[in-house]
Parts: sequence; structure tokens; C-alpha cells
Amino acid sequence: MKWFHCAFFHHYLDLNERASRREFWWYQFVVVVIYIGSGVLSFLLSDAPQDVVPVIYAAMGLVLLCPSYSLLVRRLHDTGRCGWWGMLIILPVVGWLVLLFFLARKGQESENRYGMPPVYFFE
Repeated sequence: MKWFHCAFFHHYLDLNERASRREFWWYQFVVVVIYIGSGVLSFLLSDAPQDVVPVIYAAMGLVLLCPSYSLLVRRLHDTGRCGWWGMLIILPVVGWLVLLFFLARKGQESENRYGMPPVYFFE
């Protein structure tokens, strides 16, 4: 949860720094768990889950849009790429695969034009 907390509260709109692979993937894991948990919870508590689940997903998507995109840009910065590469998410399949390749790569260990490698207070 500390990775999610760091990305969501401390770097909500930060597009100038870098994010490690660990921060990015833990954040994605927590987001998936939140989506699955909210879907299961709304299914169990609602009489008509087919009406409630899309509304919950849309609301959560809007809340998570800014921190998710800023984390994507910061992760690309860690690999030495410009944040505009994040626009590949618009291209189905090919863009997603290229972006996944970039996001899975190890970040640069030395300082790059986006700053020093990320160091977190809880490591």
C-alpha cells in the first residue's frame, strides 16, 4: 500500500521526476485489487450489479486517471524516455506492447535529464 499511497498522494500530478519499476507495478497491482474488490462488493450488495458496476468503475477510473498517467510519465522518465511516449496507449495492441516493453525495462541507474534515480523514504 505504501507505493500506492506515495504515487496517489505525494506525486498526484508530478510529471517532472522519475518512478521506479517497483513503484509502478505495485501501484498497478493495488489498482487491479481495488477494481476487483469493488466489483465483487457491488455484486454482493446490489440487486442489479449490472447497473452499479459500470458506474463504480467509471467513477474510480476518473479518480485514478491523473495519478495513473503521471506515474506512467514518471516511469518513462526513469527509462530515459519522454512522457509523450505514454500516448502509445491510444494505439491498440501494438502501442500497448511497445509501452509494456518500455515500462518493464530497468530504469537508468545514473542521473538522466529527468533527475536522479528515485529513492523512497520507506526503502
